[in-house]
Amino acid sequence: MATPSFLGPLFIVGMPRSGTKLLRDLLNRHPYIGIPTAETDCIPHLITKFGRYPNLGDGNRCEQFYTEFATTSFYWYMSREGRVMPREILLHAPDLNDWDSIWETILRWYSPPGKADNYIWGDKTPSYILHMPLLKDIHPEAKFLHIVRDPRDCALSSKRAWGKSLYRSASRWAEAVAIAQRDGAMLGQDYLEIRYECLLDSPKELLQQVCCFLQCDFLESMTTLARPAENLGAAKGSTKILCENKHKFGCSLSPKCIRRIEEIVFPVAMSAGYTLEQASRHRPMSRLMLQVLRLHDGITYMMAATKQRGVSQVLRWMTQQHRQSGWR
Repeated sequence: MATPSFLGPLFIVGMPRSGTKLLRDLLNRHPYIGIPTAETDCIPHLITKFGRYPNLGDGNRCEQFYTEFATTSFYWYMSREGRVMPREILLHAPDLNDWDSIWETILRWYSPPGKADNYIWGDKTPSYILHMPLLKDIHPEAKFLHIVRDPRDCALSSKRAWGKSLYRSASRWAEAVAIAQRDGAMLGQDYLEIRYECLLDSPKELLQQVCCFLQCDFLESMTTLARPAENLGAAKGSTKILCENKHKFGCSLSPKCIRRIEEIVFPVAMSAGYTLEQASRHRPMSRLMLQVLRLHDGITYMMAATKQRGVSQVLRWMTQQHRQSGWR
């Protein structure tokens, strides 16, 4: 097996409930691809806080960075897996004034164990769908893999997983996918858009396309999972690619509901290659209604999460996410 000529970074982006975890875990089956099992979701925040050139060679700055890094959801999730990066690891970065060098050091340390030498490093964070130009600026060699799911199924899956509004989910899908397509056009050959449904129907063919994009060999082992990729939804606990996990909206949503979702996503869904069944025009949501539904989604999430984690932990978590997340 040849060593890839492209060594990273690879950023997997896409809307929540669009198959980003499945795609990451399939790619991680390759010995020359290593992507951490948690999402960083903090790179834009840390760039804003520490500037374009972070100067972590200064001891105080390095200490401040690590302290802030240790408050991120990425650090928390990885620590739950028993992986806590010592701050001394930062000093291994070849250039402490260069974000590319710093994040390569961090993400290679957190990559799944057992990878071959000179593997492709990267990250899977859905919210970076909104930040590709920024990431390309600090990572000149970066490639972006954008997975798109049918907006009707995507909204339905978000509703089932988190109780989120179907219509706000559709609106967010339309906005984010439009941004990704605009920015992706500027990235040229460093951007690849794939469809979730194609991954389900023809995993081998699609992963061969992805491997060609990443300049690495395709392996048959990439079409099966070593462990379940999902802990929510229809694919929860499955180690197989569920080819039937699509077009669920037709038997789960009313024609009126489908029509409204299609009106919200109309031009973007058409440009992404989806056939719309009910709508014949674009009718976006008002800003006022979006704000109302945003409040609804926040309350719904908080109530559900409180039952599992308790009020104080959820409030702390939501405050942190509001400050650091790429979705803010």
